[in-house]
Amino acid sequence: MLSTGNDWYSSCLKGCCALLSLASLSYFVQPLFSRRHTSSQFTPSPLVHAQMAMRIVCVSDPHGSYAQLNIPAGDLLLFAGDWELHTKEDAQELSAWLRNQPHAHKVITFGNMDHGAEETPEEVISILSKEAVVCKDRFCDVAGLRIFGSPSTPEFYGSFQLSDYADAEQHWNKLLPAHSRADIILTHGPPLGYGDTTNGRHVGDKALLEAVQGLGEPPKLWVCGHIHAARGVYKVPHKKGDILLINAALPRDPRMRTYQVNFPSMEVREGPPARGR
Repeated sequence: MLSTGNDWYSSCLKGCCALLSLASLSYFVQPLFSRRHTSSQFTPSPLVHAQMAMRIVCVSDPHGSYAQLNIPAGDLLLFAGDWELHTKEDAQELSAWLRNQPHAHKVITFGNMDHGAEETPEEVISILSKEAVVCKDRFCDVAGLRIFGSPSTPEFYGSFQLSDYADAEQHWNKLLPAHSRADIILTHGPPLGYGDTTNGRHVGDKALLEAVQGLGEPPKLWVCGHIHAARGVYKVPHKKGDILLINAALPRDPRMRTYQVNFPSMEVREGPPARGR
């Protein structure tokens, strides 16, 4: 049966109203769902996170005396090795000490005097990983920062030794290819020419220096240790800007101070002296 003119006009009017209502609802609702979807999928890159204000505490080479340290508060604790880890019990004691540190994030690597970490790495790392991120020859994403850590040093004494330049070059080129990006480098040993002078000689790692300088973008911070006599703050040149390097090896004297870095302003200062000093 055909509709009359009035019926037809009424039906069209109702249909248009319904379409307009749906269109209006879509206009307001769609952006909400779009924003929610975008927010859930968006993950800022480490370089974006790296602009967030953060206090970083840097330490290296306590050689068994870490319990005496007066560690200042901060957001991120970086430890560049030489704890003197030899046994499972050493790892358990260190783990308990790390648990009591107030920092929200803790990243550690090993040094040439941490023999247990080379002889029984799975056991030691399993114990320490409960309290810190163990960054051993790998990249670690922590607190929005991409950190590369390694205990390897040119042949001298102990564990994690690189036999010669060819061995070191192969090691670092594999771990730090030019396309890699790191906000922070955490190595036990220093690069050649920066924080590496002892007895009048530079003893740092040439291949490590070349690998880091060959990265497309310069890391913001490089923390190392190993050479106690060269403790201090340095600038390592890079084609796109200097890299702040801190040799945080604790001095062989009663001061035993840590370093603090305000990120991203990169202001550096020494921490308080050891307890009882």
